[in-house]
Amino acid sequence: MRQSFPIFELEFSYEDIYNVDVDKSLAEGTQIVWHAIKFLNNSQYALTTAPVMITNIDNVFMSQDILKYSNYGSLCTVKMSKTNDIKCVYELTKTDKKEESIGWFTKISINSKKCKIEISNNKNEKVKILLTQNIKGILISSIPEIKRSKIL
Repeated sequence: MRQSFPIFELEFSYEDIYNVDVDKSLAEGTQIVWHAIKFLNNSQYALTTAPVMITNIDNVFMSQDILKYSNYGSLCTVKMSKTNDIKCVYELTKTDKKEESIGWFTKISINSKKCKIEISNNKNEKVKILLTQNIKGILISSIPEIKRSKIL
């Protein structure tokens, strides 16, 4: 028998989003799309990495996930469930490879790759999609223009 004891509770406004984290370690093709909620940590505390359980106003279980560390005032994302209404297909092709000598015994290799991510929405409504992909190297162009974040 399992029991659940709340340590503390938060009430917050949230936004429904659909989250796709393009994982290059998976085979190319269909990616997992998650229905998630995004909310602002409006508590007085930082939320450390830990399991989180989402319930509705009547305390009925809806979902559980691992909440990653979130400082006060920062945005949090919690996965709710996988969705089949939104599809994401990932395709990566190598387009060019150049080798250049930059010294007596030093060569560098420049690999160009083309990445195609296609998203289709089969819902009868507009949705917000958060798409993340870690890229090593320099992003030359993107159609449409994307918001870039730099991780050091």
